[in-house]
Amino acid sequence: MKYFQFNLLLILFSLFLLNSCATVFKGYDDKVLLKNAPKDISVYDIDGVEIPVFSEEVNNPLLSQTGDLTIRTDRFGYNYFIYLRSNQSHTLMLKYNDQKKLVKVYPKVGFWWGVLDFFCGSLPVFFDIYTGAWNHFDEIDAGF
Repeated sequence: MKYFQFNLLLILFSLFLLNSCATVFKGYDDKVLLKNAPKDISVYDIDGVEIPVFSEEVNNPLLSQTGDLTIRTDRFGYNYFIYLRSNQSHTLMLKYNDQKKLVKVYPKVGFWWGVLDFFCGSLPVFFDIYTGAWNHFDEIDAGF
């Protein structure tokens, strides 16, 4: 009997720890890449509040081949991205110099978070759907 109680407590404790897996592991915000973004881009939401733009240095290697000779050249560049709350759609104004671009982004449901929550029980599904932690956004084309 004690063995059964121990196993039951272990399973319940494990389910409690895995409650809202997407909310715990991913969080409420989603990192959205600004594809083809210029260096001095500014992003505003529909209310005119500026959204901080972050950058990270990335290596985009270029491979060129002539006959049997293959040359790899490291090309370093920057990826620009913003963080958006993933439980709602957003209307963004992208500004660069005197140019403006209005972009509407919609969240998409991440299938694997739902599968993980399904195996953890039904309660995590409610929290993850409510907080939008399952959702993600596609890249935003920020080219002008």
